[in-house]
Amino acid sequence: MKMIMAVAENFVVGKDNGLPWRQPTDLAFFKEKTMGHDLLMGLNTFQSLPGMLPGRMHHVLSSRGIVVRSPMFMGYKSIEEFFERNEDTENVFVIGGPTLWKQLAHKCNTLYVTLVHGRPDGDVTYMPDMSLWDIQESKEVKASAKDDYDMTFITYKRR
Repeated sequence: MKMIMAVAENFVVGKDNGLPWRQPTDLAFFKEKTMGHDLLMGLNTFQSLPGMLPGRMHHVLSSRGIVVRSPMFMGYKSIEEFFERNEDTENVFVIGGPTLWKQLAHKCNTLYVTLVHGRPDGDVTYMPDMSLWDIQESKEVKASAKDDYDMTFITYKRR
């Protein structure tokens, strides 16, 4: 499994069930990394999406259960149910939220972080336990005219 997230310098990852910034460059990075792979997320993360993301299977955890009529959607009531129904999780991307990242960090071998060089207001914070990871690659990117902030794309591998 892999995790992918964008985190601001003040550890903010969300605001009002959405992103607290405009970062089209990061969204393109997310699309490049996740296209053709399965996405695992909690219900709030799923509800924050603009719709079903093309070319990716959506696995959504919700203790209440959820049904979406799409061949690219599977709902689960627990993490255990997800693993019972999915043996091969090598190319599954855990995309959030923080509760799921915390619960599954030990099962992931790669972590993609977009470090957003800003300190936006937000109501959701998270930062992974960096003692578990070694930097494999890092690339600083200046904000485009459409981005709110500069950013750094960092790839970590499990120690």
